[in-house]
Amino acid sequence: MPQSLSDILRKTIRKELSQGADYSTTAKRGEFHEDFMDSHPDVTCDITLIVKIFKEIYEERGIDLYSVGLSRKKSTT
Repeated sequence: MPQSLSDILRKTIRKELSQGADYSTTAKRGEFHEDFMDSHPDVTCDITLIVKIFKEIYEERGIDLYSVGLSRKKSTT
């Protein structure tokens, strides 16, 4: 069964973070996006999805989003 784009991104981001990569700035997350797109030319992905997945993974790890240059999820009330 082929992996979804989200699964591939999660796996790649988790691996990068486990190896000590620092994506605490918008520029560094943009570089990750460019590198990911270069290494996966057959997929289309925007930075919004990547930022969403970064937020999910940082929250899983108990890392404060503000400490890595991200804001918390907005309330929809």
